[in-house]
Amino acid sequence: MTQTGTEVQRTADIRRANLAAVLRHVDLHPGSSQTDLRAALGLATGGVSALVSQLQTLDVLAGDRAAHGGAGRPRRVLRIHAPGRVAVGVEVTVDAVLVRVLAMDGTEIARRDTPLGPVPSSPAELGRLVGERMAAAVPAASTPLTLTVVVPGVVSGDQFTLPAFGWHYRPIAETLATAPDVPVVRLLNDGDTAALGELRRGVLRGCQTAVAIHGSNGIAGGIVSGGDILTGCLGLAGEIGHVIVAPEGPPCECGQRGCLAQVASVRAMARDLDETALLLTQGYWDYAASLAARAEGGEAAVRAVLDEARRTLGTVLQTLGAIVSPERIVLTGNLVPLGKHLLPDPPRPLAAGGLWERPVLLSGFGGDSVLIGAAEDARQAYFDDVVRLSARGA
Repeated sequence: MTQTGTEVQRTADIRRANLAAVLRHVDLHPGSSQTDLRAALGLATGGVSALVSQLQTLDVLAGDRAAHGGAGRPRRVLRIHAPGRVAVGVEVTVDAVLVRVLAMDGTEIARRDTPLGPVPSSPAELGRLVGERMAAAVPAASTPLTLTVVVPGVVSGDQFTLPAFGWHYRPIAETLATAPDVPVVRLLNDGDTAALGELRRGVLRGCQTAVAIHGSNGIAGGIVSGGDILTGCLGLAGEIGHVIVAPEGPPCECGQRGCLAQVASVRAMARDLDETALLLTQGYWDYAASLAARAEGGEAAVRAVLDEARRTLGTVLQTLGAIVSPERIVLTGNLVPLGKHLLPDPPRPLAAGGLWERPVLLSGFGGDSVLIGAAEDARQAYFDDVVRLSARGA
């Protein structure tokens, strides 16, 4: 019986999804065998063998003979291979451009952090800037096949808003049109990407439901649901920095008043201390670290600002506990050096003793959760379209 075009496409889509599932499992569980894959993915023996064989033909999977541990034939264990092919993550902040280059097995090939310099005048200029910084970071012998660019703003549908650069509702295509000539290029926001970095490699690993709250020039956030990032309608879920905590509070770029970002972010703390110029001179991370040191030194004004941020953030954390019921909540970005002052010491579960008791943790990545998430997203994009992209990288 001849298949229709729709049926052929559906079969191809299923095949592509199964190839990605194999790669993701081997990535998360190095040393898996075909028997492990059958048990984890629920696929038939012949189906798993065919998928593994195709990935080995593409030079994406390698099989190594495991040490013989008893009776029977020694099994072959699998690992990601893909020599020469790399995934690139780029984080653009208000003061820097960070580039991380990964081999497809997750090994870091290169990293390059440089000052942003003058604010790009347009999304097109941002795309060109990303291309220049990426080209300087990727080794000559490597072929970049996927690129994920992350910005400290709101990415919604086919548009993005970046208030720090004065951009509102700009087409994503403006940036991608001048971005590097890489087969797959994606633009994400920093909150979701911080959550992804923690989910793939950090303290949220293994969680089905979790929350990341990220400190940048404001406060961003990401929600994990079902083991993946919850994007919501038009990609706007998880914007925790825009939860209203003071209805009569300072105006926010989003059009509301009294958002969490206007009360508990590092920028808000600098504003309340009349130190915005000092913040811009030192940079967000160093300024946050200096606030922590000054609070520990007993500076009353700094302690007062941090106490207000802690109370406000605590209320939002308890609200998230009731609405999302996460397994864990993690603070990332420039909230990390302030953690001792934003959370009890040692950190205690929110709503301790209540129905929504959950641990609140600090990222172990310092300020790198977003960059790690960007590179991981780029690597996952390769897994999702491995046949087409492997042909480009051959």
